Amino acid sequence: MLKTALLALIAAFYASLAVGIEISTAYQDTSPKFMVNEQGEASGICVDIFTALSAQDSELHFSRPNYFTPLRRIFYAIEHGTLMVYCGAGFNKERSRKMLYSKVPLYSVSTLLAASKKNSRDYSTINDLRADLNLGFNAINDTSTYKLLKKLGLNIPGHYIKTVEQGLGLSLRDKHYVFAYHSLGLKYALGNNKKWNRLKLLPISLRDYEHWMVFSKQISPEVYSAVNAALKEIRDKKVIEKILLKYQ
Repeated sequence: MLKTALLALIAAFYASLAVGIEISTAYQDTSPKFMVNEQGEASGICVDIFTALSAQDSELHFSRPNYFTPLRRIFYAIEHGTLMVYCGAGFNKERSRKMLYSKVPLYSVSTLLAASKKNSRDYSTINDLRADLNLGFNAINDTSTYKLLKKLGLNIPGHYIKTVEQGLGLSLRDKHYVFAYHSLGLKYALGNNKKWNRLKLLPISLRDYEHWMVFSKQISPEVYSAVNAALKEIRDKKVIEKILLKYQ
């Protein structure tokens, strides 16, 4: 009896090695990086990247949440080791002290601006934006984009913006409001939802940067190395480029 139980435990152990270990992650409510339908089925750029990593290395398995988590809570969980990985974060020194970054970036993005089509003025530089004293700029609060607006000296009214929907809604209602967000999200929203047909992208990028994968410092070195190796492979094979094309 004892021998049978021991054999069962050994078999279970080797079975767990065969399927790999599930790596905990979280999804943020930001299309097209993460989308979850009414049936709880997830899709999006980062969901597809996780799938591609698992296909590249069969030992890698990522959790598949059926709900969204606010970004601040995600980063708190990463920092404290209750969450192991998140896909699609910009780099800054403060974050790099609290979490690990992937060895290679995922993809490049720009900070773009959405405005009402009723605003017919031509803007070609950031100085043009500063010169129009009627403009008010918004971004999702506490993000690097919000901090960038302040650093550039652009006028930020007292609105507390938590979602892309709120930011675009302000620009839709008032031609003097401009919403700043990364190019993936703005282009996807304006191209896939008729609600925003009266908005346009201004021909200015506030910055060009990259999104990375970030990890808890408590992740095992073996898993961290395996994910980075698989990530480099799918980048070199242009898999991420093909994923991005699906959502453009």
